[in-house]
Amino acid sequence: MAQDLATEKGKRLKASGGVSTSLVGYHVDGIESRRDPFYWQVNANLNFQVFGMSIPFSASFSQQDRSFTQPFNQVGFSPKYKAVTGHVGYRNMSFSTYTLGGITFLGLGVEVKPKDHWVSGGAMWGRLQRAVAQGGNDGAIVGIAAFERWGYATKFNLGTKKSNFDFIYFHGKDDATSIPDSNITEGFTPGENLVWGINTHQQLSKKIKFNFEYAFSAYTEDTRNNEVILETYSYYNNLGGVFTPNSTTQFNKAIKTDLNYKAEKYNLKLMYRRIDPNYKTMGAPFLNNDMEDITGNVAWQMFKKKVNVAVAAGFQRNNLDDTQQQQVIRAVSSLNVNYAVNDKLNLTTNFANFNTSTNQVQFIQIDSLEYFQVTKNAGFGANYRLGKGKVRQNLMFNSSWQDANDSQDNASQVLNFNTGHQMAFTKIDLTVGTSINYNNSQFGTLNNSAYGPTLSLSKKFFKKKVNQTLAVSTLTTMSESEKVSSTSNVRASTNYRIKKSHTFSLNLIYLTQSSFQENGRSYQEYRATFQYSYKF
Repeated sequence: MAQDLATEKGKRLKASGGVSTSLVGYHVDGIESRRDPFYWQVNANLNFQVFGMSIPFSASFSQQDRSFTQPFNQVGFSPKYKAVTGHVGYRNMSFSTYTLGGITFLGLGVEVKPKDHWVSGGAMWGRLQRAVAQGGNDGAIVGIAAFERWGYATKFNLGTKKSNFDFIYFHGKDDATSIPDSNITEGFTPGENLVWGINTHQQLSKKIKFNFEYAFSAYTEDTRNNEVILETYSYYNNLGGVFTPNSTTQFNKAIKTDLNYKAEKYNLKLMYRRIDPNYKTMGAPFLNNDMEDITGNVAWQMFKKKVNVAVAAGFQRNNLDDTQQQQVIRAVSSLNVNYAVNDKLNLTTNFANFNTSTNQVQFIQIDSLEYFQVTKNAGFGANYRLGKGKVRQNLMFNSSWQDANDSQDNASQVLNFNTGHQMAFTKIDLTVGTSINYNNSQFGTLNNSAYGPTLSLSKKFFKKKVNQTLAVSTLTTMSESEKVSSTSNVRASTNYRIKKSHTFSLNLIYLTQSSFQENGRSYQEYRATFQYSYKF
């Protein structure tokens, strides 16, 4: 979020915050205690806004520890004035998925987006990654070792909303001197990355849209190697100090495109994506590669828009350069239907089929198909509303089914049912709800099931300032037609709000479990929580 200095008149300095306290009591019989019998905690937060820029602070105190922090240990500002937005401190910017894709950096940035102008753009510069020695820094950080990394990027956009082009440039490089030589192990090397990309959005007609994204990445795995003269992509030899290729430099591309056709009662969409096996960019925190997929979606309306249907199908594969021992191929198809019968009754149903196969490609075998898995999912739901005014009711039913099997003769089926009824008495602010849940899981020859009802009550008092709720539920677990356990849960809560600043709440939980197995353990658990919060 950016702070707009042009709209912050009269709000140049503002403070807000709050404090909350919690007192928790706990007791259990039958098993070992899962927490302390008494626990208290106080949390406070304070937020200063200077010209709309947020500066938060927080404090936390408990019987275990005390701390005072600036949250996240990352402070950033994004002041905005008319068409210009600045970024200072810890910020993130996104130019495209495969160039600068939302990584958090410590530095400076700017975005210029005139409202009615055909030229816009942005730029950033900063530290993309702090140095982390092997095993951590001074014992405070333990994680993946990393060199200090810096980068910069620019983006120029030409065109209008209906037709535009983006030209993107990104460069990132590790500082090879940021980690002592004694902490550098084999396989831990400083890298360098140069990415350029072109994006376009075209409104070809009132109904047709076309999007295209292309990025090309030159990634050097180890900058300490000697420079080489490239025969392919030879123009990288003439970039001077901007980028220096060597024997560890790899060149890869990423493509993403889609075509949309939207009419009054139906919509068509076709998407294609290909990411080379070794494609990487230092401008994105995470990125999948070695992937090619194509998907299609069709959606339409029927019977005066009462019925909505959506059909999708897709295909995906990896091992694009044929260097892996195995290739994984996935195919998916789905169907979703929604039928609004009338103002009271709504029906939904869905079906999906996932097919995954793994092929051995490096060795010649009589049967090259090594493994496959097929998963089917189906669901049905109904919702019926009745009653108006003082008494309103709602009936609902949901069910789901999943079937999975593979070439190793593993099979499973999972079935879920949930049905419920809710009645709201609006005049007295009382809501009563009942529901029944049932689950059956079959894995191979093992058959498990669980079922039980739930009752809930909610009532408001004193002009809705006090809200009380009560929920009671039981769950019986079965295994091979034998009762395993029975669990009952009772939850009660009361909330009282005084104006908009003060809130008092009391929550009580009682849980009991009875085991019917020889080595099972029965227990009873009690928990009470009192909370008070104040906001200003």
